[in-house]
Amino acid sequence: MGNELQVQPGQRTELTPAEVKHQVNLIQEVMRDVMQDGEHYGAIPGCGTKKVLLKGGAEKLLLTFRLHALVDHEQVSDMAGGHREYRLTVGLHNNAGTCLGQGVGSCSTMESKYRFREAGRKCPQCGKEAIIKGKADFGGGWLCFAKKGGCGAKWQDGAQEIESQATGRIENDNPADQWNTCYKMAHKRALVSACLVTLAASDIFTQDLDEDIPVATAAQQPTTKPATQPEQSQPAPAKPASQPQDGEVQELMNIFDVSEKSGTNPKTKKPWTRYGVQVESAVDGTMTLGTFDKAIAEAARAVMGRKAVVSYIVDGKFKTITGIADAPESGVAQ
Repeated sequence: MGNELQVQPGQRTELTPAEVKHQVNLIQEVMRDVMQDGEHYGAIPGCGTKKVLLKGGAEKLLLTFRLHALVDHEQVSDMAGGHREYRLTVGLHNNAGTCLGQGVGSCSTMESKYRFREAGRKCPQCGKEAIIKGKADFGGGWLCFAKKGGCGAKWQDGAQEIESQATGRIENDNPADQWNTCYKMAHKRALVSACLVTLAASDIFTQDLDEDIPVATAAQQPTTKPATQPEQSQPAPAKPASQPQDGEVQELMNIFDVSEKSGTNPKTKKPWTRYGVQVESAVDGTMTLGTFDKAIAEAARAVMGRKAVVSYIVDGKFKTITGIADAPESGVAQ
């Protein structure tokens, strides 16, 4: 049996159990030998540990089975306020031109990730959203932060031109800016849906493979400790529910600011710079994560003002950031 799915006139259309098994094994081999966890398939942060097929993985499977994705139908619906919804039907066709399966995907600028944005305070002088609260140690007030592209202007506490500005979640003033993004997202969702349906692969991305493939990457899997409590020992007091347990934590968070503080180690006489990444956690509210890694700090600066996937380690009262990445676009068909 070749890799191409096709139906020829006069041939049987059903697959034998052996052929079905061959197809499943082929998909698993591609996952093991070609795909990368987190790039072609993976768990979506905040959505459990279930592995889902991402757009890159769907494209690898289409190449494997020599299928071509074509938009068979698209519907565009204009909505009030300049908003728009796209609904696409993507069909998978073999080299003979036969459509073997279809998937439907939709996306609208009314979805919260496209309708809203996180607004910061704008500088009255340069117009950049680079205003941060000055540290009390340096007199407080407000600063147009140069490291966020600002001009360095300063204001005292109580400055109405700064404090009267609305901040936080606001609507995008021009939904048309999101039209192209939403069209591509609708196409992505339809493509992944068509791939899962046509190749009967929905369950493959939730089951164990024939060989040892981790269920989640190290960055996605929280660190756990084996239970070695002595038989007569007293249980440790429980931590407050609002505090994460010791170990590795990963969460989708808002990134507000990255500060830095430098000094010299009195023993080694070596200079050091510690970075503080200010985040907003849905569990613990606003907090600062520390790191001495400049690369991590720069990655945090690159995603300031929007959501990102933040990994950090909790060790008692210390919270050390270990990684940060853009919030992934879900490849799950809607």
